[in-house]
Amino acid sequence: MTETALFTDLYVDGGWTSWTNFSTCNVPMGHGIQYQTRECSDPQPCGVLAQDCQGANYTERKCEVFPSCLEGSVFGGNYMAKADPLVLYSSANIEILPKTQIKCQLTTLSRNWTLYRCDENIDNETLHYESGTTAFLIRPGEFPSGLYRLFVRMEYYPGSFEFVEGYMYFRLQLPPPNVIIQGGSGRLSGPGTTNIDAWSGSYDLTKGPGYRDGLEFIWNCLEFPTDSLNMLMTFILAESFTSLSNGTISWDFIKELAKMSERYLNIFPSNDRFFFNHTYRHLNLENISSPQSCDDGTTNMSNPCFVGNVMNVEMYSFMEMFINDSFIQETLAQKDIVKDVLTDISSTLPMLKLQPDITTPEIDMIETNLLPSMESLNRQSRYISSYLTELNTLIYGTARSNFTVSTLQLVDKQLVYLTKRTTEIMQLNISDMVIWETEAWNLIIKLYESSKCTSFSETVTGNAEVFTDPDNRKAVGYIVTVKGSLHGSENTYQQRIQVIFPNSSSSGSTSDTVPDINIK
Repeated sequence: MTETALFTDLYVDGGWTSWTNFSTCNVPMGHGIQYQTRECSDPQPCGVLAQDCQGANYTERKCEVFPSCLEGSVFGGNYMAKADPLVLYSSANIEILPKTQIKCQLTTLSRNWTLYRCDENIDNETLHYESGTTAFLIRPGEFPSGLYRLFVRMEYYPGSFEFVEGYMYFRLQLPPPNVIIQGGSGRLSGPGTTNIDAWSGSYDLTKGPGYRDGLEFIWNCLEFPTDSLNMLMTFILAESFTSLSNGTISWDFIKELAKMSERYLNIFPSNDRFFFNHTYRHLNLENISSPQSCDDGTTNMSNPCFVGNVMNVEMYSFMEMFINDSFIQETLAQKDIVKDVLTDISSTLPMLKLQPDITTPEIDMIETNLLPSMESLNRQSRYISSYLTELNTLIYGTARSNFTVSTLQLVDKQLVYLTKRTTEIMQLNISDMVIWETEAWNLIIKLYESSKCTSFSETVTGNAEVFTDPDNRKAVGYIVTVKGSLHGSENTYQQRIQVIFPNSSSSGSTSDTVPDINIK
């Protein structure tokens, strides 16, 4: 026997046993936790140089125990975050019903609703209202605007040991005011003073339509060197541009997503199947931590398929980190923000091209580099968030006893899709995108500052005017934005005004009188 072989025989590294089945839920009724364990005893570490098993020996997941005659979460798991409430208008008759299904013929079912008023900035809430009705009713103007948490407990009779309970957040607010500018979204005007009259069909819940107390108008005006109303109508000023609030992409999270994608590609094989070979009949043993396969539903299901049974420790631990609720929610949020910023920058590009002090290389940077990269990031983050949500539902939303080979095939399919999208995320140059986006917003701010109307003013509430020097005769178009704000509820309206001069060839008319033209 060689010295190396002798040395190797002196110790044995530890190995994990298979995961136990998940325990029963730790509460007799309602929301709780269930867990599964494994031991480092297959084999046990033996010898001074032996290494213990790597990874966790304990995992847990949320569970809910339903009464025998009730099934399903009260609100379906929706609107459970304070930062993502359901928005309801205080002008409507609202009826909220639980989604829990009744499976038996019951004579009575008690429902106890509790409404809490939430503080917007701190973790504090106060009891606001209680009800024992079948549905929770909100009548027009019954509750003040604000953020609320609605809790309900459903039971066979008051004090019953069998119950279902849940909560949701909602925000109650006035509907946005109906703000318009007289003359429509686009019109022609002559030089001199152009009057701009904003109007709102706002109302009070008790005093009816036309009640404008508390309504505020906020104006903004930009001017552009163009003699074409058609071109002016194509200009789209996003809210982030008119209010000068830059996009809020969390590039730190995008970088984290790229790192997670790189780790995913290192851990999971980038082939067309993960768990199964091409025939979908046999497990691919190269990727299974223990050689035992799982029943396909034709036997007594003594060893049902579960992701933890067919992944090694590193894969399963990473999977739990990659598909947890908070990571998925942040991916969804950033996906929406990326889409909004992409829309803002691309819609502003035609206006940037009109500016003489913005160079061709700067336009090319946006058109050739930033926008295609942002489109790819938007597309891949949309797909990734969808696949992660589906994986989360498959793995955590299916009881272990219900896992079959078919379930595992669905997981396999999502992993294959995820591999393609993470590969494409890795091809993006995130560091350059951060620089490009910053430069693009700097150009937009520069455009905003240089395009402010030089002779625009608000006259009285809801009215403004802009003055064009008749002697200047420079082609000019205006984009006027008015925001109507009523007790925290807002709406905006934009009007394009193209000024044409008498006897101007660009106007196509020799008349000294230029009527307003409404563009429907």
